[in-house]
Amino acid sequence: MHSKGLRLENRCFAIALITCFTVTLLTTFVLAQPEPSSPEQEWYPPEPAERNATMAYAFSVVGTTSVPSPGALRIELVDRNGRVRSEFYGDELFYLRFVSPYSTFYLYLYEWYPPGNVPSGHWLIFGAGPFSPGAGAIVNVGYFQPERGEPEGQHVWKLWLFDPSSRSWSSGIVRFNYFRYPRAKIEGVDLPQTLYIGQSYNMNVRVKNTGEVDYTYTVEVEGAGLVFGAREQSVRIPAGSTVTVIFTFNLVSSGTLSVTVRVKGDGTVVDSKTVQLTAQVLKPGPMALGDVFPVTFREGEEQAVVFAFVNRGEGEARSVSARLEAPGFVLVKSMDFSPNVPAGGTGRVSFTVRASEGGRKTLRVVVSYADAAGKTYEDVLEAQVLVLVKLKLEPRTLKGESLPVQLKVGDEKTTIFERWVDPTAAIHVEAPEVVEGRGVRYVFKAWSDGVTSPIREIALIKSASITAMYRVEYLVTAESEYGEVSGSGWYEEGSQAIIKVYPSSVGFGVKQVFERWEGENGNLVSRDPVVIVTVDRPIKLRAVWRTDYSEMIALSLAAVIAVTVTAILLNKRRARPPPPPPP
Repeated sequence: MHSKGLRLENRCFAIALITCFTVTLLTTFVLAQPEPSSPEQEWYPPEPAERNATMAYAFSVVGTTSVPSPGALRIELVDRNGRVRSEFYGDELFYLRFVSPYSTFYLYLYEWYPPGNVPSGHWLIFGAGPFSPGAGAIVNVGYFQPERGEPEGQHVWKLWLFDPSSRSWSSGIVRFNYFRYPRAKIEGVDLPQTLYIGQSYNMNVRVKNTGEVDYTYTVEVEGAGLVFGAREQSVRIPAGSTVTVIFTFNLVSSGTLSVTVRVKGDGTVVDSKTVQLTAQVLKPGPMALGDVFPVTFREGEEQAVVFAFVNRGEGEARSVSARLEAPGFVLVKSMDFSPNVPAGGTGRVSFTVRASEGGRKTLRVVVSYADAAGKTYEDVLEAQVLVLVKLKLEPRTLKGESLPVQLKVGDEKTTIFERWVDPTAAIHVEAPEVVEGRGVRYVFKAWSDGVTSPIREIALIKSASITAMYRVEYLVTAESEYGEVSGSGWYEEGSQAIIKVYPSSVGFGVKQVFERWEGENGNLVSRDPVVIVTVDRPIKLRAVWRTDYSEMIALSLAAVIAVTVTAILLNKRRARPPPPPPP
């Protein structure tokens, strides 16, 4: 055990060790100290020479009681609820309580493990102090908590107090049990006196919790020739109380049978009891379902299914036949026969079926048989099977052409998913909304079954092929060194794009005049500034312009003519003769 910190209780004095690191230092120091050989030995530790520098303490005296005489100390172990205890379990916290006979003291505490442990014990506290609570103070030391691997059984603690003023000692011993869980005892197992094959009975198991705290135990039963409704039960039993646990069982064998009852705490048997009972024969059966093969089918496929059943009675089952009832299946062969089945033996029948839909299905086998006297019996056996359906997922264009688009199915990415799947579990599917490449892109339109969201959960009853349908679009780009170009962008496959450059000529005098549209390879597309193209691939157009000097030449000629005419007119004016003189 080791101290786990400080707790101050009402009307008490509390001692604690500081921090886990200090405890570690103290443990190293304590291990080097002399150890007593037994609790009863009159032995005292070395007197403390000075204040222990590795210890820290705190105290508060809020009440006192009558002062005991020095010498023997009365020690109690108290749990967190303030109850005095003689047993502790698991990782319970508790503290040590005593009344101090001294005003000032040093404290020593040693622990002896249960017999057979090596080492036999160790110091918990060595020379802690001095503490000065005053004589008559109620002192709580702790809390303590079991260490990992604490040995089970009776532990013995011995406490020494040393009064430095009188150099006198007081000591006391406390014994307690430590278990990983409270012990339990089977007080009795009650069974009916007369038992018959094929009938149901109750077995009452009385279990007592001998510990000091409430605890949940597991009670389990085991016995050949019996079929229990439940082989184990968990039951919470108050401390010191007895609880009756009821098990229901059927007999499948006759004669003297043994049943073993075990009580477990934390998975370990703490008590067991074996009782015997006598079973009498009434009839063969009932028949219990054994193996069924296969338990997984595929929709639309014809398969043979084999049922095994066990004769749980004592008598032989004769004239055994079986018929199959299977909703959701087409019965190709629905009737079969088995040889006689001895008590405890296994019979087998085979049917041929074809699953017509997917999902979890119930196959019901009605087994008929007779006993030696000819009395007939009938048992219904049910088996749950799973019918898988085939799911195919793939991306295609609206025209039905395959696409290199990856779909996400669960955690898997694939261009085509085709697999037998469990129809009872929805499959998460995601289709990318847009996949873009070099001048081409695929835009999700819808699923072929009408679902428009690209993200969906698919749960099927029938096999299905579902297509993610994509619209194919191509990029049309048009460029021109002059003017403004319109019509570039993404176009659906097969649509028409109107490409236009405006104006068709720019400049004054020397003009740039649109000459033609040419394709990516330099081929002529159109000589019209407005061109309509059918988009069936990525298209790149470039406007080609030519330089036109005609306007500049015309202007130049006009200027020359104007200058020439002006010059002629001026020359004529200069050559005209002067007018005649007046008469």
